[in-house]
Amino acid sequence: MEEILGAISWRSVDRLIWILILHLCSLIKGQSSRSRPSGPLTNDFQNWLVANGYESLNFDRPDIGPSGSFGGRTKKNQKIIREPVIFVHGNADAALYIQPPLATGWSRSIQYFLEQNYTSAELYATTWGDTWAGGNILNAYSTMHTCANLIYLRKFLSAVLDYTGAPKVDIIAHSFAVPLMRKVLKGGKLIATDGNCVLGKPLGHRVDTFLGISGANYGLCVCQLAQTVPAWCNALDGLYPGYTCEDQVSILFALLNL
Repeated sequence: MEEILGAISWRSVDRLIWILILHLCSLIKGQSSRSRPSGPLTNDFQNWLVANGYESLNFDRPDIGPSGSFGGRTKKNQKIIREPVIFVHGNADAALYIQPPLATGWSRSIQYFLEQNYTSAELYATTWGDTWAGGNILNAYSTMHTCANLIYLRKFLSAVLDYTGAPKVDIIAHSFAVPLMRKVLKGGKLIATDGNCVLGKPLGHRVDTFLGISGANYGLCVCQLAQTVPAWCNALDGLYPGYTCEDQVSILFALLNL
C-alpha cells in the first residue's frame, strides 16, 4: 500500500510541477507578446468617486500606478451598452499586469473584452490589499476575510453600480477573491480579526453572472496543519478548512516521510 501511495504521490507531484512550469511560461510569454491595457481609472470615474464620497478609499490605487486600477468613461456622456464586468484579482495580485509570474492581474482578460468591443466604461478592476510586486511577500500570508477587505470590495461594487446606472453587473473573481466576493454579495454581519462590521443587505440580485475561478471556497487543506501560522490560516476569518481534508493531509505526510 505504501509503495502504491508513494508511486501515485510522486506521479501527481511530477505532473503538477510540469503543469505549473508550463502555466508560468505561458503567462510570461503571453503577457510580453500582446498589447496590454493601461489604467488607472479614467478621470470621469475618479471625479465621480470624489463627488460621491468615495475619495478616501483610493480605488485608483495611486501607490501602485497605472496597473492599480482600470475602468470608467473616457468622456462624460459616453453610453454604456453592455452589462458592466467587474474583475476581482486573487491574493496579492493586482488589477493589471505588473510583473510575472505572480502579479499579472487581469490585463489579458480585459484586453480580450476590449477586442470584443467592450469599452473601459464597461470593464472595472481595482487592487485590493497588498500586491506581490510591492516587495513584501510576507504580507500576502496575512490576507483574510477582514472587515477592511470586504468593505473595500463592497463599496467598489456599489460605486460601479451607481456610476454606470446598470441594473446588474457581471463579476469575474479569482482564487481568494471568490469567497470574498461571495460574502460581499451575501452581506450581513461579520465577525473578523479586525473587529465586527455590518456589510449591509444582500446584493445578489444586482449580479447577473458570477464567475469564480479556482476559488478557495472550502479553505486550504494545508491550513488544517497550522491554524495560526501563517495568519491567513486562522479559523475565524482565515482559510482554515475544518476537518475536511484527511485524505490530502495523509498524502502530504506520506510525501514528507518518503
